Amino acid sequence: MTNVIFEELARDEGFHCHETDYSGGAWEVAPHWHYYIEMVYIKSGKAQAYVNDEMYLLNEGDFVFIDSLMIHSFFGESDWNTRIVVVKFNKQLILPSSQFSEPLFLQLMAADHRLFRFGLHFQRQETNGSDIAGLFPRLAAEIAQTRFGYELAIRTMIGQLFLWVIREREEQYEKLSGLFRDTEPFYKPIQRMMEHIAAHYQEPLDARKAAKMCNMSYSYFSRKFKLVAGRTFSEHLNLIRIMEAEKLLIGSDLSVTDIAMQAGYANTSYFIKQFQRVRSISPMQYRKKLLRGSAADAPANRPAR
Repeated sequence: MTNVIFEELARDEGFHCHETDYSGGAWEVAPHWHYYIEMVYIKSGKAQAYVNDEMYLLNEGDFVFIDSLMIHSFFGESDWNTRIVVVKFNKQLILPSSQFSEPLFLQLMAADHRLFRFGLHFQRQETNGSDIAGLFPRLAAEIAQTRFGYELAIRTMIGQLFLWVIREREEQYEKLSGLFRDTEPFYKPIQRMMEHIAAHYQEPLDARKAAKMCNMSYSYFSRKFKLVAGRTFSEHLNLIRIMEAEKLLIGSDLSVTDIAMQAGYANTSYFIKQFQRVRSISPMQYRKKLLRGSAADAPANRPAR
């Protein structure tokens, strides 16, 4: 039995792109999986891809979309003269930065999203006549040239690629008179839990209790929450509490101890430690810095005329 490899982006990378020339002979990429999204574009030649036990023959101009947790591998023959462009990016790169992601984005992050019911293989003829056809070559050029601002260019193009993919598959879905619409989306229980956290962050709550509320095992809930929310349950709860504490630090005269209690922390020293870890500054320093900035921005008092 072939071992399946887990692959991870470096911690400081939100994306990674590279171009590889396999024209020198037969080649193979062993079965592997990861938490990030990957798109593989065939710049020239062809390749065989296996994604979740489905086989795809990719020709020049085709690309394959690989979501989180999907086991996949590639190979090519020596006379296929294959050259590929690989784009990898974390989901946080395209998720909204707000406390709650737009439901569409949450659903798109789910492994059972309808996007994947129509296949992961996008053929060249699907992209003809659209701007998407030139994006992968432009990505490859940005990678090769590394001109000033190339990272921003790559991030922008990744967003364009992802937007094209979800709109293309969404149009196909809408043509199918309500197929699959009776099934609750994968993300819904997690979205409800995120809403519960927003309303009850002051109350004692941990991942095990949350898992029971969602009728899931602790391990399954933990994996699912991270997949949908992009962070662990405890990280998300802590972030919501810190955000609420920030509002009180700026908009009230409450002591740090009172703010800790109102934000849901039972221990003041633990609150200070968590605040400093998230914001790299203590609560009191944060308050002084923000209030000092507000005072500096206020108009100077003027004598009455």
